[in-house]
Amino acid sequence: KVVQTPHGRVGALNCFEHLQPLTKYAMYAQNEQIHVAGWPCLGILGNVPALSPEPIMAASQTYALEGSTFVITATQIMS
Repeated sequence: KVVQTPHGRVGALNCFEHLQPLTKYAMYAQNEQIHVAGWPCLGILGNVPALSPEPIMAASQTYALEGSTFVITATQIMS
């Protein structure tokens, strides 16, 4: 769900939700302006091709282009 904030209409998806066309369409249809893209730790999943840093950044950039929105790509830190 996209919510109205003082900074604009903000929404978020997590991980592989960014690869689901109907999920993305639902967010775009709500006039999302700022999107928070949550992803697994970029450093430890390099051996999983779909979750390595390059595909994650490509999916985030694609989301920004398709949705005409600003995207903040967030990840967690794991030791």
